[in-house]
Amino acid sequence: MYKVLLLALLLCLTLASSTAAHGSFVYVTNYGDGTISQFRANSNGTLTPLNPPTVKAWPRCHSLAADPSGRFLYVLSSLEFSRRDCVVSQFRIGSDGGLEPLAPPTIPVSAMGSGPSLIAVNPTGPAVYTMGRGSETTTFRTESDGHLVPLTPIATANAGITGPNVYLTLHPTLPLLYYAYQGAAPGPREMTAGGVDVLTFRADGQILDKPVQKLNMDGNTPLGVVLARDGRCAYVPHNWNIVPKISQYQVLPTGALLPLAPANVSLPANVSQALADPQSRFLYVIGRRVNTPTAHSRISRYRIDYNGRLGKHLVQKLPLRADVSFAFFNSDGKFLYLLIGNGIRSFRVRANGSVSPLQDRSTRAGCDPLSMICVSR
Repeated sequence: MYKVLLLALLLCLTLASSTAAHGSFVYVTNYGDGTISQFRANSNGTLTPLNPPTVKAWPRCHSLAADPSGRFLYVLSSLEFSRRDCVVSQFRIGSDGGLEPLAPPTIPVSAMGSGPSLIAVNPTGPAVYTMGRGSETTTFRTESDGHLVPLTPIATANAGITGPNVYLTLHPTLPLLYYAYQGAAPGPREMTAGGVDVLTFRADGQILDKPVQKLNMDGNTPLGVVLARDGRCAYVPHNWNIVPKISQYQVLPTGALLPLAPANVSLPANVSQALADPQSRFLYVIGRRVNTPTAHSRISRYRIDYNGRLGKHLVQKLPLRADVSFAFFNSDGKFLYLLIGNGIRSFRVRANGSVSPLQDRSTRAGCDPLSMICVSR
């Protein structure tokens, strides 16, 4: 009898500890005060601040990324008196979602030209990439305990890219990454074309110098490459060109992009971000506010057909008081989080892909938030 009770007690404790160690959490970089806001994402999509609600990272926190296991978080920041010199703050994500600095808490990053752009984690290997606005790339190896170790640089794979903004997308299953870069302005009334470079990397994560493919875009401002969940199709939204559009591609086994038919679909103007839901049912395009007396933001959604082609888009107006600076889905795609001003708005995603706000007011983040991620573990 006592053995049965003891086994039952051990089972309850095991289940309790397992439950406590799992959950979804949202983290936000606050550029203005050098902190990371941390929240628990509740089962109904609302956000609850953790205790403490923020942790100190480094002045001018920029972007962040989590490893695929959801155990570690990395934050790219520029130093207080120099935008060229940057650091990566490295954290362990506790069972309750709280961030715990590793030792050492930061790793220096080589000078990044005009400032940091983004940080990304390789989903297929132990590597982390940081990028500057001048396309300077640093590769780190990730140890099993979460620590980053800088790798010896090799020839810069994207040398010569000088556009003001760059975007990095890693393939979910293949050793491939996609650099999308905007055009540069070499002189008055001049603009070079943007493009996408398809690159591969070694087993240790180092990017190889020879691109698999180089695509020149007739639009000057591609907003990155959005991959479907299985990595078989890719979408490149273009903004601020003569005819705003989304280019759609089949991803070949080599990683090269082959245009689908039609090669492009129409895109509303004034776009800030595009993303697919985790199930790749829809492609969402976040629009900027329309300057009218009843200003609103827009979400355009395109159904992704079985063959990867985009269907006709539907537009939904959102009564928001500021532009959306960042958007992110939770892991199962049931909720969409929008970073607006100094707060986060939570939306439920319905079966038809439309979204509806969960709350009338935003959940406040920190000062001047820039980037956001939802982590499940």
